[in-house]
Amino acid sequence: AGGTCGSTCAQGKQCSDNDDCTSGFCTDGVCCNTACTGTCVACTVAKKGGGSDGVCGNIAINQPDTAATVQCTGTSSCDGNGNCKKNAGQMCAATSECATGTCIDGVCCGVSSCQVCQSCALSGSGVCTNIALDQPDNFPINACSGALTCNGNGACLLAPGQPCNSNSECADGACGGTPKQCLAT
Repeated sequence: AGGTCGSTCAQGKQCSDNDDCTSGFCTDGVCCNTACTGTCVACTVAKKGGGSDGVCGNIAINQPDTAATVQCTGTSSCDGNGNCKKNAGQMCAATSECATGTCIDGVCCGVSSCQVCQSCALSGSGVCTNIALDQPDNFPINACSGALTCNGNGACLLAPGQPCNSNSECADGACGGTPKQCLAT
């Protein structure tokens, strides 16, 4: 554009329309190797998160695509592989639905797994959060339940009413009585 490249500009140079480019494709303000108009693809390093200007590639994981005909924004973002999927914190039934590549506790999660007594479903943002005191962790099935319960700080310990020898064994941090058992606080 503006005659700075001669009659047409090479791949990766700035442009304002297709006629500005030797390739015939002006995408995202640069001369691109292809039309690069699909969802979750771009032609600039700024949008792709890496690579080279002028080469069509996938938009980085968890980034929106506002330029595509079918935009990938709001509750969805790009998965880094050219697909628009659900953002972290959104409800899911399978990992394949999530831009993060992980579905934990029925929510797209930003990590591959949560520790026992943590859940991705509690914060609404797809971040592992500690399960509350004296609540079970049922994901995976019965990870901390029955005689065990969560202590609210990410640990699975003995539930109130269970036999104990010391305070450190109990989710509520209290062992007492005769016979000794974990006490609810």
